[in-house]
Amino acid sequence: MGSRFLTGALAILCLGTTPLKAQENQEEDPVEDPVMTIIRERVDAHRQSMGMVVGIIRGYGRETHAYGTLNSKDIRKVSNATVFEVGAISGVMTGSLLAQMVEAADVSLSDPVSRFLPTHVRMPTWNGEEITLGNLATHTSGLPDFPDSLAMADSLNPQAALDAEQLYRFLSSSTLNREIGTEYEYSELGMALLGHALSLMAEKPLDELIHERLFGLLKMTNTHVIPTPGMSAQTSEGHDRLRRPVEATPIPDLPGAKGMLSTAHDLNIFVSAAMGFIYAFPMLPEDDKSDSVTIAAAFETANRPLYPTGRENEEISLGWLVQTDGERIIHWKRGMTRGFSAFIGFNKKRRRGVVVLSNTSIPVDDIGFHILKPGYPLNTPPKPPRAFISPVTLEAYAGLYEFEPGLSVSIVKDGSRLYGRPPGLDRNELIPRSDQEFYILEEDAQVTFVANETGEITHLLFLKDGETHRANRVSTEDSLPQ
Repeated sequence: MGSRFLTGALAILCLGTTPLKAQENQEEDPVEDPVMTIIRERVDAHRQSMGMVVGIIRGYGRETHAYGTLNSKDIRKVSNATVFEVGAISGVMTGSLLAQMVEAADVSLSDPVSRFLPTHVRMPTWNGEEITLGNLATHTSGLPDFPDSLAMADSLNPQAALDAEQLYRFLSSSTLNREIGTEYEYSELGMALLGHALSLMAEKPLDELIHERLFGLLKMTNTHVIPTPGMSAQTSEGHDRLRRPVEATPIPDLPGAKGMLSTAHDLNIFVSAAMGFIYAFPMLPEDDKSDSVTIAAAFETANRPLYPTGRENEEISLGWLVQTDGERIIHWKRGMTRGFSAFIGFNKKRRRGVVVLSNTSIPVDDIGFHILKPGYPLNTPPKPPRAFISPVTLEAYAGLYEFEPGLSVSIVKDGSRLYGRPPGLDRNELIPRSDQEFYILEEDAQVTFVANETGEITHLLFLKDGETHRANRVSTEDSLPQ
């Protein structure tokens, strides 16, 4: 007869010989939403995220699907209010700010960048031609992605080492190797410079400027470079590809390319506005619709394809990548940091938009495109790994763990393997993914052992079907009454 490790224990908790919950007339579970199935599998089965949120926009309608937790040691679940790092999606926001300032006649796409920089800075030129704001926004300036000397420090966040003076020194000493405006090459440096130039022009920090011109009007209150206290309380921890916690990305001095934090709620608004569905403006007085007209025009300008990227059927607008497949036109952008991944995109003709946020640095593009393009394949799930764990470490996990009085689970080391057994049931093997994280193959469940500051194991967390249960370690003895 098959064993049912902690699932059996939790069944006893809910159904046991002295029932704690009524089970009569139990209704059959409803069919799960396909999007929820995808993200649940990414978190629980594929182990490619600790927590994931997907927002879907259909015209003026919005819905959000969320699954998983803020980190491996926190039972708080992710939601549409959870704050994520969004990486290069920040560049789309900076491009949209540029479009708004163009529509407001404050700047022009053809304005040379040198006009906004201190006089001692010498911008590189090509045969007397200067780099413009439009070149920066479309990545056709000829500037590199990032200076090699800075990119070596942190390949996923070279901006962390860049300040304005370093930027000025690099620009003043650099030369271009091709004609401006003739070839697309992604330049994080160029987008950071664009945000800086707009900030200098307006004499305001970029975060303040973009809220004054865009986010404030759209009521995107939880999208900032520097998080508000309320955002900090809702910020997820980031994780690497093995779901190990990583430090938060340092706040960059020049945040135009990769500096923003945001939520699914706010990004739903942003993508909706990019499609022309602007929620905030119906609340404006009837005689004051100027802001809505300006914002709508700004997004139209930001969306307009301007240069080919060199990839088949793809162009670049002011930050967005634009794919054309017959009559289907999709605007999209991904964002990656060392602990997060993100995707936003929309098909304006179909009135469909999508936001995908994950607190793990594994790309989520396939989910976004799968929602936007019928038939687009999801990535093949990886084979579950088995990590090597020393016998000494396994021994440290052995003991008796209690979910509640009268309901305990025994963790037993047997040779080089670890097993768990609830009362009256056979044991299940806990297969290691890392030093503290294990999975139960038969149950599609996860067990994480948690230590205190001195390294002593204090409790375990059992995660299955999006529910996390805590069991405190009550003894180092690894046996249960028969």
